[in-house]
Amino acid sequence: MPIYATLFKSTTEGAQALKGCQADIEEARKEIEKAGGKIINAYALLGRYDFLYIVEFPEEKSALKVLLKTVMKGKVAPETLVAIPLEEFLQAVKEA
Repeated sequence: MPIYATLFKSTTEGAQALKGCQADIEEARKEIEKAGGKIINAYALLGRYDFLYIVEFPEEKSALKVLLKTVMKGKVAPETLVAIPLEEFLQAVKEA
């Protein structure tokens, strides 16, 4: 399954609602699983971004739907990257 790394910055609204973020995190987990995805790992960050989620989804459309639902709540601004396992990258380099 494709792997996605999403970096999140809290919006002003999201920062003001951090005390309730545990419910938001649980809701995100349910949405990811409902879409056939799986959280590989998640982190709170210090620095330019506030959170990092590493997630698997069956395909791009499922990932997009969950990300759009998250964005429309207005609490975070994401930046999503497709993560390619290093072994697959090295194989592609050999075949290039």
